[in-house]
Amino acid sequence: MWRMKLSAWMARERLDDQLMASRLEAAGFSYSVHTIAKWRRRERMPRGPAMAAIAAVTDGDVTANDFVHSPSIAASFADQNEAAE
Repeated sequence: MWRMKLSAWMARERLDDQLMASRLEAAGFSYSVHTIAKWRRRERMPRGPAMAAIAAVTDGDVTANDFVHSPSIAASFADQNEAAE
């Protein structure tokens, strides 16, 4: 099984955000184009059910581990922690 980032998988499959939303919907999951764009650009990390949906639609090529070490997500969490202090 080949693991990759969501953006790379979508590019390989020639899917834009709308087509990815359609593919998720066909599999029984409903996420907005805006949400998918944030996941793809690594601005937001999908939560548990969304990660399961992504793994299902990508046949396991994209999993939760592919989002964990995102520099942009790590920076976002750091910014949130600084703001909370």
